[in-house]
This record gives sequence, structure tokens and C-alpha cells, in this order.
Amino acid sequence: MAKKKLTGEIGAIGSLPFEDTDKAIDFVFKYLKNFPHWPQLPNLGEKEDFIQQYVSNLIDRDFLYKNEKGYLRARTGSDDSEFTNKLTDFMEITLQVEEGDDSLLSEFAFPRENAEGFYKFLDILNNSNNLDFDFLKGQVSGPLTLGLELKDGEGRSVFFDPQWQEIISMNLANKAKWQTKELNKFNKNTVVFFDDPGLTAYGKSSYVGLDRDDIVRCFERIVRGVRSEGAYAGIHVCAGADLSIPLDAGIDILNFDAYEFFNSALPYTDKLNSFLSHGGYIAWGLVPSDERIFDESADSLIDQLNEKIEKLDSMGVSSDLVKKQSFITPACGLGSRSEDVAVKVYEMLNEIYNKKVLG
Repeated sequence: MAKKKLTGEIGAIGSLPFEDTDKAIDFVFKYLKNFPHWPQLPNLGEKEDFIQQYVSNLIDRDFLYKNEKGYLRARTGSDDSEFTNKLTDFMEITLQVEEGDDSLLSEFAFPRENAEGFYKFLDILNNSNNLDFDFLKGQVSGPLTLGLELKDGEGRSVFFDPQWQEIISMNLANKAKWQTKELNKFNKNTVVFFDDPGLTAYGKSSYVGLDRDDIVRCFERIVRGVRSEGAYAGIHVCAGADLSIPLDAGIDILNFDAYEFFNSALPYTDKLNSFLSHGGYIAWGLVPSDERIFDESADSLIDQLNEKIEKLDSMGVSSDLVKKQSFITPACGLGSRSEDVAVKVYEMLNEIYNKKVLG
């Protein structure tokens, strides 16, 4: 199936504040009629947390454990004599999946208790006689965020451990691949984001040991996992970050907080121009995802968008090209916000969509 263009669409990041899964799914289908996503619901408990949701199989394999204080910790070769053997077995499975052996892909499926929103979303789609929309969206955690949040027994972030870089990036790539295959069953245009707010750590003095090539390599692996199934691979980045890293990793969609951190894109106009020229999309995080939403209107946000597009144009990124290769999202996920904010954000998305400002 030829990919349908995303130009002018409205989408979202994934997390929502609801504690009722059915309510969350009804909410998504009400407001995102052409581009629904499954809802990630952190308020249902720690199993749906942004980290734990994507590491259940690593816990099952005893790569991760809880210490005496109840914190999740990662085993390493230095503190577990069996770790190397376990790692070898895991790597063999992940490599076979990457090479196309889908018989082993179930290793990377979400348990239902870790992603209730995902499975109820699939149930709705499976039981519907009217799938009258063009796109479906899923999401996984990003490798840098996961690798910085997970700590070893000494409290060090495991992204600095080369073995754990491989474990995390391969695991997430195959989880993205599995999720993409599940969504592809509905014969829509599938979009899968990896959400990596941890990218803002790169370049900071407290994370001086982060290597750019390592980050790009991890990102590339997830992009390959999604694109191998014919889907769009996107990244969502919060706050100000080095956007050249995901652009160099071959993503199809760059989603960033354009409401507050638009200037973070300006150093990379040459890369943005090339990215757009080769069919990439900017997903403008235009709609504030906090209480500031009540101070804005569709017109005020559209005015801000036009000013930003004009700024890029003045720096050599064609405004015509930007408008043809863009769509709109909230600035960030809404899992930690109030339901009132979530409703207002999704209402605002629709008001902007109805004004047809892109295309």
C-alpha cells in the first residue's frame, strides 16, 4: 500500500491522564478521527509507566530486578556470572528478528497488564465495521531516555554501558517492529513514534560522557525496525535538544515542542531543508500541553506557526516546502496533566485543523 501523505493532519503524542481505559479510547476517537493513537495511561499504575511499559520482557529474563529499596536495577556482567550467557541468548533472538524471523517476535509483545490502552484499542479496531480513517499511531520509549533512567546496582545510568546500549536499542526496535505489525493488520498508514525526552541531556555538562554516535546508532535501529514494516518512523523530543541527531538517524517525522522551544530548530536549517526535500515531515508541537492552553486560541497559535514558518523561510527553508511537509500535534504528552487540559488541547487541535493552514 502506498503511503498516504500526512500533510495538514493532526496527531498526538500518546499519553493521557485518564484512569478509565474506555473513556480514554472514546476520547481519542472523538477528537482524532483520521489519526487515532492508542492511549498510554500512566495513572493506571507503575506497570504503565513510561519506563516499565517497555521492559517487562527484560524483567522476565532477570536482566532487571528490584533492590532492597524497591528501585528497578539492571544486572551487568560484573555483578552476575550468568549475565553473559543470558545476554548471548537474548542477542541471538533479537538478531534473528531483525533479520526477518517473525516467529520469535512474540518475545517483544506488550503483556496486557502493561498496556491496557493498546489492547483495548486493538479490540475496538477488530470489532469495528467502519474503519473510516487513514492513519494509526503507536509509540515506544526512546533508547536514550530509557538508558538514562535505568540504573545499575551502583546507581549509574546503563546507557553508558555498551552491553546495555545494545540490549535497550535492540529491545525497543523489536517492540516497535512488533507493534507496527499489529497496527498494520488494519491496512491503514501506520505511524510509530519513539519518545525520547532524554535527548535534551546531550551536550549538558552533567552528561559529558554521552557519545553522539552511540545515540544516532540506537535511534537508527528503532527507525529500521519501524520502516522494515513499511510504516512511518517518527521521534518526539521535548524541550530544547540537538535535533541534528534524529535527523541524521533517518527518521521520517520530527516532532518537537515548537510552542516553547522553536529556536532549538534554527541551528539545523540545512539539515531540515534536506530532510524535507527528501520527504520528511515536521510534526509541529504547536499546541501547549499545560495550563497555558487556556491563554491561547486557534488563531493565536496559527499566527505563531506562520511566524515560525516565515523565520525558517528567511533562513533558507522554503515556506512552501514546510507547509507541504507538516502536521500539528500537542507540544508534549498529557499523562501528567489534568483531564480539563487534555480536553482543551484536543479541542484546540481540531479548531486549528478546521482552518486548513497547512498543505
